[in-house]
Amino acid sequence: MRIPAAMEPFNAEFRKVKSLEKQSRPAERSNSLSIDTSDLSSDAHRLSSVKSQAESAAAHALQSPEIRQDKVNLAIKRVKEGYYDRPEIQDKLAEKMIGDLGITGLE
Repeated sequence: MRIPAAMEPFNAEFRKVKSLEKQSRPAERSNSLSIDTSDLSSDAHRLSSVKSQAESAAAHALQSPEIRQDKVNLAIKRVKEGYYDRPEIQDKLAEKMIGDLGITGLE
């Protein structure tokens, strides 16, 4: 699993938000000294939070225990049998994965 590749959608979205923010601000010209400030939109704050959570999930994945072949074999069997095609199983699996990765704030 390539964690940096998994982060690219978040990085691309973050760059897009930053670019839009720069475009929406009028250029200020003044002879006086000014202090640099930064105002982030609520979308940028949310994106930053999601990126942080994704990085945390990636770090967690790298610290995962060894592969348990019995669990892998069971998963392969279930995929072949269509076990994971059922909506209630997909919902449970998604909730478990989100919880295991420590991602919060999703509705």
